[in-house]
Amino acid sequence: SRKKPYINVSGLDLVDGTPVLDIKPFVPHYDTAIDPESTGSSDIPDGVKLPHWVGMGLEKRREVTFTPDALGQLESIVLNDGTALEFYGPHTGRDSSNEDCLKAIQGAISQVLAIDVRSKWQTGKARKGKFQAERAKRVKEVMHKDNATEDKAGEVDEDDEELLCTQQLDNLLIKYSIRAPQDDGQKDEVTFGSGANDTIEVRAIELLRPV
Repeated sequence: SRKKPYINVSGLDLVDGTPVLDIKPFVPHYDTAIDPESTGSSDIPDGVKLPHWVGMGLEKRREVTFTPDALGQLESIVLNDGTALEFYGPHTGRDSSNEDCLKAIQGAISQVLAIDVRSKWQTGKARKGKFQAERAKRVKEVMHKDNATEDKAGEVDEDDEELLCTQQLDNLLIKYSIRAPQDDGQKDEVTFGSGANDTIEVRAIELLRPV
């Protein structure tokens, strides 16, 4: 008879028999298999191996660039109003100036988009511009208030020449495109499917006014 698949786990504070609903892989960028405070080292211990689909997918970071228009919009938002963002800026105590805030929020945008590696199915949707933060209730309400002339905030016009993905970060709506690498005949199916080698171009940045 065919044996059932099993995954052995340890270090979980669970009562025996508790169902584990979600298993995520170990990714050195974000996880540690040991306690650095107790060992004094953050090296990956012997015996810990990365499967190919992690090393060539989740482990990698995508290239993120900004168009001049997007950078200009971000500078206008941050430098003209130091309180425009909720979690960044001198008023929060984390940034000493609006210039520091600009540098920090641009870095945060790059990091968020660089590590947003998805499944093969989700990657295909993202490359077509079919991920919109406007579909979220909170963002939709803000956009509807800002632009009352829109009938349905967040709907995607399938006839648009090019659809852009959107991502909310703080009070910003980030609009960006995703480009898959050219097929040179030697592409790695795992890397291509995860979008790990895709390039991201931030095209526009808008300020979402709080409701």
